[in-house]
Amino acid sequence: MTNEQIILNEAAKLDPATLHAIAAAHHTPEQIAAIAAKATTTDDDGNEKPASVADVEAVLAADELHTIAKWNSLNKRIRTGEKSLITCYLWKYTTKPSKEQREAAEAEGKEAAPAPHFYPTKSYLFSCLQVEDAKAAPAARFGSVAEIMAYNKKLAAERKAAKIDLDKLYTLYTAEYSRLYNSDDPDDEKAEQNAAKVFDDKSQNDPVFHALVDRMIQKMDDFISSDREAAAFVLALDKLNAPEQPAPAPVIVEERHELPELVHVDPLPKKPAKRTTTKPKSNTAALKQTERKAKAAFLAVPETDRKAQAEALSAWRKARKDVAEAENAPAAVQQLDFASIAAGLLA
Repeated sequence: MTNEQIILNEAAKLDPATLHAIAAAHHTPEQIAAIAAKATTTDDDGNEKPASVADVEAVLAADELHTIAKWNSLNKRIRTGEKSLITCYLWKYTTKPSKEQREAAEAEGKEAAPAPHFYPTKSYLFSCLQVEDAKAAPAARFGSVAEIMAYNKKLAAERKAAKIDLDKLYTLYTAEYSRLYNSDDPDDEKAEQNAAKVFDDKSQNDPVFHALVDRMIQKMDDFISSDREAAAFVLALDKLNAPEQPAPAPVIVEERHELPELVHVDPLPKKPAKRTTTKPKSNTAALKQTERKAKAAFLAVPETDRKAQAEALSAWRKARKDVAEAENAPAAVQQLDFASIAAGLLA
């Protein structure tokens, strides 16, 4: 028995109202009656007799009963909450070997060969009244490689435009617009016309410039519509992108001083200067006393106060160094009697 015969036999078990509703889904009563007038049926004894409308509706309904997989292949899906009308076993084709064939091949140490055959599988049938059109797959975002490349180029331009300091650009833009608005200089008028042309050209051909204009429009919440606004935007962007000029190097002015002219003067008569030898007053004792005080001050600083310890240690080291230098100094020095020398020069 084929699957079609199995489904027809199972459909005949449904109540007549259900069969009529399924058959009438795609056929009018007149069409059903015309089919019944030409159709015949065969009873169990092999005798033919004219088919009734109920017989035709059962056949037409059977053609509208399918499994979920079949309905999906027809781009239909079962509506949520629907239950199958018929549960039966249908034949399914496969080339996989059966369990017995796999076990026999495994016992022989071989791989089971393909075994095309049909096997019965439990199936659930739904009518055309229980399905709806499947949702169309969403359209692809891009229709071609060229569109993908254009989109990637647009993203790259937006990333570059995002690096521009928009607040600074806006400040420059307002300053340039105000300058052009208040200027009567013919050169500024010519610069405005040229900058407006640059704006139109770059808006169409430079993706980065176009993306930056979009950012500025969003910030201002207004369009750049007039030639003066377009020119101010271009001039402001040029100033923003202009490299910073290095600060001028300081000018060093060399000062020149003229020395007075030297005049020859005869030397004064010399008198022998009195030489005296004095022993310098030793301050070693005072330095040693300072060193002892610095040491005591260092030892008195708490260990937790690192900063104070460092300062006290530095003072102690300096005092010790002063003592060492004083002890190594010469015991006596010769000093000149400058008063006597001066008196001799003035005599």
